Amino acid sequence: MRSLHFVIALCVLPVTVALAQPQRQTEVQSDGFLGQVKAEVSYVETYGVQFDEPEGPSLVIPVFCRDCEYTPDGYRTKFGEILPNGSFYGDTIQLIRDPGGHVVESISTDFASGKMSRHQWLGPFGPTKTESFFDGKLMERQILTYDHFGHLEHRTIIYGDGTREELSLKNADDGTMLKSFAWGNDGGSQWYDSIDAQNDSSQIAKTNGKKLQQALSYKNGSVDSFWAAPPNRNQAGGIFVEELNNGDWNRYSCRKRGACEAAHIHYEYAGKARRNPTSAEWRDSNGKLLYAAYYEYQFDSEGNWTHRKIWVRSPDLPNRTLYETDSRDITYWNR
Repeated sequence: MRSLHFVIALCVLPVTVALAQPQRQTEVQSDGFLGQVKAEVSYVETYGVQFDEPEGPSLVIPVFCRDCEYTPDGYRTKFGEILPNGSFYGDTIQLIRDPGGHVVESISTDFASGKMSRHQWLGPFGPTKTESFFDGKLMERQILTYDHFGHLEHRTIIYGDGTREELSLKNADDGTMLKSFAWGNDGGSQWYDSIDAQNDSSQIAKTNGKKLQQALSYKNGSVDSFWAAPPNRNQAGGIFVEELNNGDWNRYSCRKRGACEAAHIHYEYAGKARRNPTSAEWRDSNGKLLYAAYYEYQFDSEGNWTHRKIWVRSPDLPNRTLYETDSRDITYWNR
Protein backbone atom coordinates (compact mmCIF):
# COMPACT_ATOMS: atom_id res chain seq x y z
CA MET A 1 0.00 0.00 0.00
CA ARG A 2 1.36 3.40 -0.94
CA SER A 3 1.85 5.91 1.86
CA LEU A 4 -0.09 9.15 1.46
CA HIS A 5 0.50 12.41 3.24
CA PHE A 6 -1.98 15.23 2.65
CA VAL A 7 -1.24 18.89 3.26
CA ILE A 8 -4.14 21.14 2.30
CA ALA A 9 -2.83 24.65 1.72
CA LEU A 10 -3.94 28.23 1.14
CA CYS A 11 -6.38 28.14 4.07
CA VAL A 12 -8.57 25.53 2.37
CA LEU A 13 -8.11 22.50 4.58
CA PRO A 14 -5.16 23.09 6.94
CA VAL A 15 -4.53 19.57 8.22
CA THR A 16 -1.54 17.25 7.99
CA VAL A 17 -1.97 13.47 8.21
CA ALA A 18 0.74 10.80 7.93
CA LEU A 19 -0.12 7.17 7.31
CA ALA A 20 2.97 5.65 8.87
CA GLN A 21 4.00 7.19 12.18
CA PRO A 22 7.76 6.94 12.76
CA GLN A 23 9.32 5.70 15.97
CA ARG A 24 9.59 8.47 18.54
CA GLN A 25 12.72 10.55 18.04
CA THR A 26 14.73 12.62 20.48
CA GLU A 27 14.69 16.37 19.90
CA VAL A 28 18.28 16.16 18.66
CA GLN A 29 17.17 13.64 16.04
CA SER A 30 14.06 15.59 15.08
CA ASP A 31 16.31 18.63 14.55
CA GLY A 32 18.22 16.56 11.98
CA PHE A 33 21.36 15.61 13.93
CA LEU A 34 23.22 12.35 14.47
CA GLY A 35 25.14 11.50 17.63
CA GLN A 36 25.14 13.12 21.08
CA VAL A 37 25.08 16.76 20.04
CA LYS A 38 25.76 19.15 22.91
CA ALA A 39 25.53 22.48 21.08
CA GLU A 40 25.26 23.84 17.56
CA VAL A 41 25.71 27.33 16.11
CA SER A 42 24.89 28.02 12.44
CA TYR A 43 25.95 30.87 10.20
CA VAL A 44 23.82 31.70 7.16
CA GLU A 45 25.00 33.83 4.26
CA THR A 46 22.44 34.85 1.63
CA TYR A 47 23.00 36.67 -1.65
CA GLY A 48 19.79 38.62 -2.18
CA VAL A 49 18.42 36.12 -4.71
CA GLN A 50 14.61 36.17 -4.99
CA PHE A 51 13.38 32.57 -5.14
CA ASP A 52 9.61 32.26 -4.73
CA GLU A 53 8.53 28.65 -4.28
CA PRO A 54 4.92 27.69 -5.02
CA GLU A 55 2.73 26.50 -2.14
CA GLY A 56 3.70 22.89 -1.44
CA PRO A 57 6.77 20.81 -0.47
CA SER A 58 9.84 22.94 0.25
CA LEU A 59 12.75 22.77 -2.17
CA VAL A 60 15.04 25.04 -0.12
CA ILE A 61 15.37 23.49 3.36
CA PRO A 62 16.20 26.27 5.85
CA VAL A 63 18.54 25.89 8.81
CA PHE A 64 16.12 24.79 11.52
CA CYS A 65 18.04 26.04 14.53
CA ARG A 66 20.92 28.51 14.46
CA ASP A 67 21.85 28.37 18.15
CA CYS A 68 20.77 25.24 20.04
CA GLU A 69 21.89 23.31 23.09
CA TYR A 70 20.88 19.80 24.17
CA THR A 71 21.08 17.42 27.14
CA PRO A 72 22.98 14.13 26.81
CA ASP A 73 19.65 12.32 26.30
CA GLY A 74 18.67 14.62 23.45
CA TYR A 75 16.33 17.27 24.89
CA ARG A 76 16.62 20.93 23.87
CA THR A 77 17.68 23.41 26.55
CA LYS A 78 18.21 26.36 24.20
CA PHE A 79 16.61 27.19 20.85
CA GLY A 80 17.08 30.33 18.78
CA GLU A 81 19.70 32.32 16.88
CA ILE A 82 22.42 34.91 17.29
CA LEU A 83 21.40 38.33 15.95
CA PRO A 84 23.82 40.52 13.96
CA ASN A 85 24.50 42.58 17.11
CA GLY A 86 25.70 39.43 18.86
CA SER A 87 22.71 38.99 21.20
CA PHE A 88 20.69 35.79 21.51
CA TYR A 89 17.10 35.68 20.24
CA GLY A 90 14.98 32.69 21.19
CA ASP A 91 14.07 30.46 24.12
CA THR A 92 15.84 28.90 27.05
CA ILE A 93 14.23 25.66 28.21
CA GLN A 94 13.81 24.21 31.70
CA LEU A 95 13.27 20.46 32.00
CA ILE A 96 11.41 18.86 34.89
CA ARG A 97 12.12 15.17 35.51
CA ASP A 98 10.42 12.52 37.63
CA PRO A 99 12.36 10.47 40.23
CA GLY A 100 13.30 8.02 37.47
CA GLY A 101 14.95 10.74 35.43
CA HIS A 102 12.27 10.91 32.72
CA VAL A 103 11.36 14.36 31.43
CA VAL A 104 7.70 15.05 32.33
CA GLU A 105 7.54 18.80 31.69
CA SER A 106 9.34 21.28 29.45
CA ILE A 107 9.04 25.03 30.05
CA SER A 108 10.35 27.44 27.40
CA THR A 109 11.04 31.06 28.32
CA ASP A 110 11.56 33.90 25.86
CA PHE A 111 15.10 35.11 26.54
CA ALA A 112 14.37 38.78 25.82
CA SER A 113 11.14 39.24 27.78
CA GLY A 114 11.50 36.57 30.44
CA LYS A 115 7.94 35.41 29.70
CA MET A 116 6.93 31.79 29.18
CA SER A 117 6.55 30.94 25.48
CA ARG A 118 5.67 27.24 25.76
CA HIS A 119 4.69 24.73 28.43
CA GLN A 120 4.70 21.07 27.46
CA TRP A 121 3.70 17.97 29.41
CA LEU A 122 5.22 14.64 28.30
CA GLY A 123 4.21 11.03 28.80
CA PRO A 124 5.93 7.77 27.86
CA PHE A 125 4.98 8.12 24.17
CA GLY A 126 5.51 11.85 23.68
CA PRO A 127 3.80 15.17 24.44
CA THR A 128 0.33 14.90 25.97
CA LYS A 129 -0.40 18.63 26.20
CA THR A 130 1.32 21.72 24.84
CA GLU A 131 0.43 25.36 25.50
CA SER A 132 2.05 28.06 23.35
CA PHE A 133 2.15 31.74 24.34
CA PHE A 134 3.07 35.06 22.76
CA ASP A 135 3.83 37.98 25.04
CA GLY A 136 2.11 36.12 27.86
CA LYS A 137 -1.08 35.42 25.90
CA LEU A 138 -2.21 31.86 25.17
CA MET A 139 -2.09 31.35 21.39
CA GLU A 140 -2.60 27.61 21.06
CA ARG A 141 -3.29 24.50 23.13
CA GLN A 142 -2.70 20.95 21.84
CA ILE A 143 -3.95 17.78 23.55
CA LEU A 144 -2.72 14.40 22.30
CA THR A 145 -3.59 10.81 23.19
CA TYR A 146 -1.93 7.57 22.10
CA ASP A 147 -2.97 3.95 21.70
CA HIS A 148 -1.42 1.22 23.84
CA PHE A 149 1.34 0.74 21.24
CA GLY A 150 2.34 4.39 21.55
CA HIS A 151 0.95 5.58 18.21
CA LEU A 152 -0.89 8.90 18.01
CA GLU A 153 -4.63 8.27 18.28
CA HIS A 154 -6.22 11.69 18.72
CA ARG A 155 -5.08 15.31 18.56
CA THR A 156 -7.04 18.43 19.45
CA ILE A 157 -5.74 21.93 18.69
CA ILE A 158 -7.56 24.89 20.23
CA TYR A 159 -6.40 28.34 19.12
CA GLY A 160 -6.55 31.52 21.13
CA ASP A 161 -9.43 32.88 19.06
CA GLY A 162 -11.56 29.81 19.85
CA THR A 163 -11.16 27.99 16.53
CA ARG A 164 -10.08 24.38 16.68
CA GLU A 165 -8.91 21.32 14.77
CA GLU A 166 -9.54 17.65 15.57
CA LEU A 167 -7.75 14.60 14.21
CA SER A 168 -8.62 10.95 14.92
CA LEU A 169 -6.53 8.03 13.67
CA LYS A 170 -7.06 4.28 13.41
CA ASN A 171 -3.69 2.53 13.30
CA ALA A 172 -2.38 -0.95 12.65
CA ASP A 173 -0.23 -2.46 15.41
CA ASP A 174 2.96 -1.34 13.61
CA GLY A 175 1.74 2.28 13.50
CA THR A 176 0.60 2.31 9.89
CA MET A 177 -2.44 4.55 9.64
CA LEU A 178 -5.50 2.74 8.30
CA LYS A 179 -8.12 5.48 8.54
CA SER A 180 -8.29 9.05 9.70
CA PHE A 181 -10.88 11.74 10.13
CA ALA A 182 -10.04 15.41 10.64
CA TRP A 183 -12.15 18.51 10.90
CA GLY A 184 -11.77 22.12 11.89
CA ASN A 185 -13.20 25.60 11.72
CA ASP A 186 -11.56 28.92 10.93
CA GLY A 187 -14.31 31.20 12.18
CA GLY A 188 -16.30 31.55 8.97
CA SER A 189 -16.15 28.04 7.55
CA GLN A 190 -15.64 24.39 8.45
CA TRP A 191 -13.56 21.71 6.72
CA TYR A 192 -13.54 17.91 6.84
CA ASP A 193 -10.97 15.39 5.65
CA SER A 194 -11.61 11.63 5.68
CA ILE A 195 -8.87 9.22 4.52
CA ASP A 196 -9.17 5.48 3.93
CA ALA A 197 -5.62 4.29 3.39
CA GLN A 198 -6.56 0.69 2.65
CA ASN A 199 -8.70 1.80 -0.29
CA ASP A 200 -6.29 4.61 -1.28
CA SER A 201 -9.06 7.20 -1.11
CA SER A 202 -9.88 10.50 0.54
CA GLN A 203 -12.93 12.73 0.78
CA ILE A 204 -12.43 16.42 1.53
CA ALA A 205 -15.03 19.14 1.95
CA LYS A 206 -15.34 22.76 3.05
CA THR A 207 -18.57 24.50 4.04
CA ASN A 208 -19.60 27.94 5.27
CA GLY A 209 -21.67 26.31 8.00
CA LYS A 210 -24.74 25.94 5.80
CA LYS A 211 -23.72 25.32 2.19
CA LEU A 212 -20.98 23.29 0.58
CA GLN A 213 -18.16 25.47 -0.77
CA GLN A 214 -15.62 22.93 -2.00
CA ALA A 215 -15.46 19.14 -2.35
CA LEU A 216 -12.66 16.88 -3.51
CA SER A 217 -12.47 13.12 -4.00
CA TYR A 218 -9.13 11.33 -4.32
CA LYS A 219 -8.90 7.65 -5.30
CA ASN A 220 -6.26 5.24 -6.62
CA GLY A 221 -3.46 7.73 -6.99
CA SER A 222 -5.25 10.67 -8.61
CA VAL A 223 -7.95 13.27 -8.11
CA ASP A 224 -11.29 11.63 -8.88
CA SER A 225 -13.38 14.81 -8.76
CA PHE A 226 -13.26 18.41 -7.57
CA TRP A 227 -16.07 20.93 -7.18
CA ALA A 228 -16.20 24.50 -5.92
CA ALA A 229 -19.17 26.82 -5.63
CA PRO A 230 -18.99 30.18 -7.43
CA PRO A 231 -17.04 32.41 -7.03
CA ASN A 232 -14.57 29.86 -5.61
CA ARG A 233 -14.09 28.10 -8.95
CA ASN A 234 -11.52 30.57 -10.21
CA GLN A 235 -9.96 31.53 -6.90
CA ALA A 236 -6.78 30.09 -5.46
CA GLY A 237 -7.65 27.02 -3.40
CA GLY A 238 -8.07 23.28 -3.54
CA ILE A 239 -4.30 22.81 -3.34
CA PHE A 240 -2.98 19.63 -1.71
CA VAL A 241 0.04 17.36 -1.92
CA GLU A 242 0.54 13.62 -1.80
CA GLU A 243 3.71 11.96 -0.50
CA LEU A 244 4.76 8.79 -2.32
CA ASN A 245 6.58 5.85 -0.76
CA ASN A 246 9.91 6.90 -2.25
CA GLY A 247 9.74 10.36 -0.65
CA ASP A 248 8.63 12.17 -3.80
CA TRP A 249 5.50 14.30 -3.90
CA ASN A 250 2.61 15.02 -6.23
CA ARG A 251 1.00 18.44 -5.94
CA TYR A 252 -2.49 19.17 -7.27
CA SER A 253 -4.00 22.60 -7.87
CA CYS A 254 -7.74 22.29 -8.52
CA ARG A 255 -9.72 25.19 -9.95
CA LYS A 256 -11.44 26.44 -13.12
CA ARG A 257 -14.59 24.33 -13.22
CA GLY A 258 -13.02 21.40 -11.43
CA ALA A 259 -9.88 20.94 -13.53
CA CYS A 260 -6.78 19.94 -11.57
CA GLU A 261 -3.21 20.74 -12.58
CA ALA A 262 -0.60 18.25 -11.39
CA ALA A 263 3.08 18.70 -10.62
CA HIS A 264 5.73 16.21 -9.46
CA ILE A 265 8.51 16.99 -6.97
CA HIS A 266 11.50 14.62 -6.96
CA TYR A 267 14.30 14.52 -4.35
CA GLU A 268 17.76 12.98 -4.44
CA TYR A 269 19.72 12.51 -1.21
CA ALA A 270 23.25 12.10 0.08
CA GLY A 271 23.34 8.56 1.50
CA LYS A 272 20.76 5.84 2.05
CA ALA A 273 19.33 7.46 5.19
CA ARG A 274 17.79 10.18 2.98
CA ARG A 275 18.47 12.93 5.52
CA ASN A 276 20.14 15.59 3.38
CA PRO A 277 18.82 16.35 -0.12
CA THR A 278 21.30 16.86 -2.93
CA SER A 279 18.62 18.02 -5.35
CA ALA A 280 14.91 18.86 -5.35
CA GLU A 281 13.22 19.33 -8.72
CA TRP A 282 9.67 20.52 -9.37
CA ARG A 283 8.25 19.55 -12.79
CA ASP A 284 4.86 20.09 -14.36
CA SER A 285 2.62 17.30 -15.68
CA ASN A 286 4.58 17.33 -18.97
CA GLY A 287 7.92 16.87 -17.22
CA LYS A 288 9.12 20.44 -17.73
CA LEU A 289 11.45 21.63 -14.98
CA LEU A 290 9.97 24.73 -13.29
CA TYR A 291 11.74 25.05 -9.93
CA ALA A 292 14.79 23.36 -8.42
CA ALA A 293 17.30 23.49 -5.57
CA TYR A 294 20.73 21.81 -5.55
CA TYR A 295 22.91 21.17 -2.50
CA GLU A 296 26.60 20.56 -1.84
CA TYR A 297 27.81 19.39 1.62
CA GLN A 298 30.80 18.80 3.83
CA PHE A 299 30.21 16.30 6.69
CA ASP A 300 31.94 15.64 10.02
CA SER A 301 32.81 12.21 11.43
CA GLU A 302 29.32 11.82 12.98
CA GLY A 303 27.62 12.33 9.61
CA ASN A 304 26.30 15.85 10.31
CA TRP A 305 26.93 18.52 7.71
CA THR A 306 29.18 21.39 8.75
CA HIS A 307 29.10 23.33 5.49
CA ARG A 308 26.64 23.48 2.61
CA LYS A 309 25.83 25.53 -0.47
CA ILE A 310 22.42 25.84 -2.11
CA TRP A 311 21.78 26.76 -5.74
CA VAL A 312 18.30 27.42 -7.19
CA ARG A 313 16.49 27.59 -10.52
CA SER A 314 13.06 28.98 -11.40
CA PRO A 315 11.26 30.56 -14.38
CA ASP A 316 12.78 33.89 -13.24
CA LEU A 317 16.20 32.27 -12.66
CA PRO A 318 16.77 30.03 -15.71
CA ASN A 319 20.43 29.50 -14.82
CA ARG A 320 21.61 27.70 -11.69
CA THR A 321 22.15 30.53 -9.17
CA LEU A 322 23.92 30.46 -5.79
CA TYR A 323 21.21 31.18 -3.22
CA GLU A 324 22.74 30.51 0.23
CA THR A 325 25.90 29.32 1.98
CA ASP A 326 25.59 27.79 5.47
CA SER A 327 28.15 26.62 7.99
CA ARG A 328 27.80 25.37 11.55
CA ASP A 329 29.96 24.54 14.54
CA ILE A 330 28.87 21.38 16.35
CA THR A 331 30.12 20.12 19.71
CA TYR A 332 29.37 16.66 21.15
CA TRP A 333 28.93 15.25 24.64
CA ASN A 334 31.14 12.25 23.97
CA ARG A 335 34.16 14.30 22.88
